[in-house]
Amino acid sequence: MINTTSKYYTNCIIKSITEKYYLSLITLPYLLDLYSGIIIAKPLPEEPSLLPEISLLICALVTIDFTYQKGLKLSLKYISINLNIIIVPSLIIFLYTLRISEFFNLLNSYTLNIHEIHARYYIPILWILIAVGIKSSLNKQYYLIRGFNLFLIVISLTIVLNSIKNEIKINCLKMMKQRSPIKVKNKSISSIILIILDEYESPEELFKVTNDSSVFELSNYIEKLGGTVKNKQTSLNELTVNSISSLFNYNFNKTDKNLTFRSSLYWLYNSNLERDLLNDKKIPLINFGIFDIGNQNAFNKIYYYDSYYFKNDFLKTLAINTIFPIIINSKDVRTDISIKHNSTIIEQIPDRISQITKNHFVYVHLLMPHYPFVYEGKINFGKLSTQYNLTDYLKYYKYTNQKIINEFLPKIIKSGKFRIIISGDHGFRGLREKVSPKYTATYYLGFNKNNTAKIKSVQDLGNFIYTSY
Repeated sequence: MINTTSKYYTNCIIKSITEKYYLSLITLPYLLDLYSGIIIAKPLPEEPSLLPEISLLICALVTIDFTYQKGLKLSLKYISINLNIIIVPSLIIFLYTLRISEFFNLLNSYTLNIHEIHARYYIPILWILIAVGIKSSLNKQYYLIRGFNLFLIVISLTIVLNSIKNEIKINCLKMMKQRSPIKVKNKSISSIILIILDEYESPEELFKVTNDSSVFELSNYIEKLGGTVKNKQTSLNELTVNSISSLFNYNFNKTDKNLTFRSSLYWLYNSNLERDLLNDKKIPLINFGIFDIGNQNAFNKIYYYDSYYFKNDFLKTLAINTIFPIIINSKDVRTDISIKHNSTIIEQIPDRISQITKNHFVYVHLLMPHYPFVYEGKINFGKLSTQYNLTDYLKYYKYTNQKIINEFLPKIIKSGKFRIIISGDHGFRGLREKVSPKYTATYYLGFNKNNTAKIKSVQDLGNFIYTSY
């Protein structure tokens, strides 16, 4: 069956370059991306292969295509209808979230500097160009069809080549599961709270460009309490999911280029830190974060995914790799969830944490001072804006410091039950030419200064937390 399908698509590709358009070709990039993500570059040891289902889907599409080819003469009118009504909307649905920046590497070599390309950007433009071309020169439709076919073929080849490269990258993660403990003296049995401040820039970096000493307010507060501060902490990752996933798996020592959203979610879902703390030291995790970690569900999920992402549910797998999750979980929806998440964490969670009696590892993820720079709670701050600039970020940064100092920490510190780590996952990404997102800050309360000095990056915190019990 696989050989027959391969021969069919090979024949389609050869003929499409010369004369005909095949409807099944529009799904080829999507199916290749699905296949490469789940089967070729498979980072998930327990995940069953979906090859039979994907093969059956391809065969069904081929059958439909064959029926069209035999039953209808491909007139110019028929081709025009398919190009405008069927082909491009289908591509938008299937390829909406597909990144194919590699496809434009050649263009970048001519200093166009395209940072990241998604199918949703150029498919509508291509649609308009084809429609205009068809209307203006029906006699040259043959060339338009051939160009469109070649476009799909190049995308398909890009996906295949990229999947081979990703296979090497992702499989490296399998060797990162072993813990390399940081040696810690004077261990304690008291609970640890890890508070992640999302996109928290190093105050030293901010001070260089703003000359505003108030950015050190949280740092000064921790020092007055006898804590340890590192105002310029390195993060190996600039993406939250990669940074947190690496932290919860004893530091992958990988940059964002070597990680994927899907693989990072998987390692959070199978966190070595969560498992080892529970099995080795009987320390359970309490998760007030935005990702599922081990057996603990996220407090609020900001991004569309669930445990089925790692199970053999073919229909959900198909849906996750299309535009539908974007519609379900649009940017506006994520913004509403994140705003509500922040106010709940600040105003309700300290009471819940201070009532914990047994030893736990408590993880808190606050989406501050991350965009949209708005807080809606008992007292509101800022207005919802599409601007992503240093001025608004700085205001929200200082507001975040005040919220942590005045509302979040006091009850937890007063309880006397916890050692506290406050850290960013990465720095500010909105003004790279002035402040680097590779730098953040980390603050410690209740830890030996000599021990904290051994932490070289945010991603080392997982090792440190494990060996601190």
